[in-house]
Amino acid sequence: MSLLARSSETLAAVKDSIIKVVPDARVEVFKADVTEPLEIKAAVEGTIAKFGKIDIVIANAGKAERW
Repeated sequence: MSLLARSSETLAAVKDSIIKVVPDARVEVFKADVTEPLEIKAAVEGTIAKFGKIDIVIANAGKAERW
């Protein structure tokens, strides 16, 4: 599983909580901002390099323009 967030602290905390429940889980973390295309590209490429493919994406972040 790959996790992506803007905060290294958040990533570490979530990864630790997953490992506590599933000690053998393979968790890769990527610090990135969804408004930075190159950071997202690096996370996608890193995930594919680690796991060979991406099966599911759950996106719960975004950017809104001013009205």
